Amino acid sequence: MLGRQEIAGYGATGVTAAATLNADLTEEDLAVAVARAVSLLKTLWRNVMTAECTNMGGTANLFTLTEKSGIGAVTGVVDGAAYGEPTSEPEDIGDGSFTFAMFHHFLDKDGSRLHTHDRVTVRVDPKTEVSAMEVEYTVVDGTGRFVGYGGTFRSRGWTKPADDGDGAHTVGVVRFEGQICRK
Repeated sequence: MLGRQEIAGYGATGVTAAATLNADLTEEDLAVAVARAVSLLKTLWRNVMTAECTNMGGTANLFTLTEKSGIGAVTGVVDGAAYGEPTSEPEDIGDGSFTFAMFHHFLDKDGSRLHTHDRVTVRVDPKTEVSAMEVEYTVVDGTGRFVGYGGTFRSRGWTKPADDGDGAHTVGVVRFEGQICRK
């Protein structure tokens, strides 16, 4: 058995282990514990150093093409365009708000692409016809520099009917935030 003085020779890890256990440790027990701790730290460090994450900051200027589709000019991490369509009917959640599902394809000028499945929440202001919009995008596929990425990022912004006379189009702007990481 090792006494307190001998454990101190193993450094703070040994002292902490002995104090935590409040018992004497054999050299073999201590060596196993230290080896496991070192292995765990190496694994954690390797995971931190190889986790490749991208902050999804940027903006998009939106324009609906039809009642069921829209495009956006995107700047930021994705520098190109986005196309989206709803995949469910709007569901009234009260307080002038509704929610629905969508998908998006984000296409960067370098040819890289992100495909997302989304949850949209919209709150319409009946006085101004301006809608506050929040979207949560979950990455389901990526190509080019987005291969292997996953995670969820968000946007917030507004939309309003376009002044084009037919009332069929909407314009708006959103700001992206959050990050996605290589799996």
